[in-house]
Amino acid sequence: MEIKMPSLSPTMTHGTLVKWRVREGAAVARGEIIAEIETDKTVLEIESPGAGVLTRRLHEEGAEEIPVGAAIAELAAELEDGAAAATPVAAASGEASPPREQPAATGRDRPAPNAAANLAASRPAASPAARALARQHHIALATLSGSGPGGRIVRQDVERLLAGREQAADGGRFQDIPLSGVRKSIARRLQASKRDIPHYRLTVEAEVDALLSTRQTMNSKRDAADKISVNDLIVKACALSLRERPAANAHFVDGAVRRFDTIDIAIATALDDGLVTPVLRQADALTAREIARATKELVRKARAGNLPPEQYQSGTFTISNLGMFQVSRFDAIINPPQVAILAVGAAERKPLARGDSIVAATMTTLTLSCDHRVLDGREGAELLAAIKRRLENPAEWVGADDAAGRAAV
Repeated sequence: MEIKMPSLSPTMTHGTLVKWRVREGAAVARGEIIAEIETDKTVLEIESPGAGVLTRRLHEEGAEEIPVGAAIAELAAELEDGAAAATPVAAASGEASPPREQPAATGRDRPAPNAAANLAASRPAASPAARALARQHHIALATLSGSGPGGRIVRQDVERLLAGREQAADGGRFQDIPLSGVRKSIARRLQASKRDIPHYRLTVEAEVDALLSTRQTMNSKRDAADKISVNDLIVKACALSLRERPAANAHFVDGAVRRFDTIDIAIATALDDGLVTPVLRQADALTAREIARATKELVRKARAGNLPPEQYQSGTFTISNLGMFQVSRFDAIINPPQVAILAVGAAERKPLARGDSIVAATMTTLTLSCDHRVLDGREGAELLAAIKRRLENPAEWVGADDAAGRAAV
């Protein structure tokens, strides 16, 4: 049986084999975790589709751009007497796998069948430290010559290759760092978005003193772990505004606009090697506290690398907030197939004209990027105005119902 690279998200076309969890020749049970795969979004574990012996691993750890559907390993079924069935190669040649000697141990300590042992011998011999360093820097061990005993690849061999990547240029030095699978996917998708989607951008400033005061009141009797952030309130304001102005709660798919009944907000989250957008389902029906709790859990899973595909797929609208980094304003690139994204800047004290007086106010800049194939300027402006109105008047939608755990209207 061939174990193939699975398709773990609608946009996944290739994957990176991050880590093997099972050695060649090891017995595996159906559903046992055998490898870790990096998709275009995150790193996920894959399970064995059947029970047997993993006779061959077809790719080294760190192998990139493995197409979806391509074989990554071979699994031989075990017979009742404990022997492995013939591998596809042996079966094709008419040769049968010779029986194994009775193992002294059980489980993964059992010796591999002869065919598996021969296949395992073809893999580059390397120390665990060398394999870990090569995996970290996406280096295929088969490209290295080992300097250890018997040609074994050791850590120093990998370090020499890394040192050789540094090159002199204009009196300085630099190092080429390979893109991770997640970063490659981000590059492809956002390049296509910038190239193919006719973006236009609308910007307003919103006074958020009332919002900050409301948040302080809501958090006054809560534990630190249960506090509501400004972004949680922005998520809710956007969700309620999309319910009022639903044109932007849509995808552009195959030349048609697919407008959704549910409002599923994707929250842009920075990771060490890229950006993911965990999705908060039916955000308009959640209280501020529910949004806070759900968002914390989504971000925790994303940063731990175990966010399942269903929790980062099919968002209908994205919010990207860089206010915590003191970014005053910025433009965000639409995440296709969505048709709009809101960029939120830092809350800053500024002079504000109020009638004939100048007062100090806390202002934040909101920039809405829209797909002009789907949204005209009026629709984009109406949505942005609705968001601004809610942020400036939280008493309209944050009240007793929200505090009691029921959705605000």
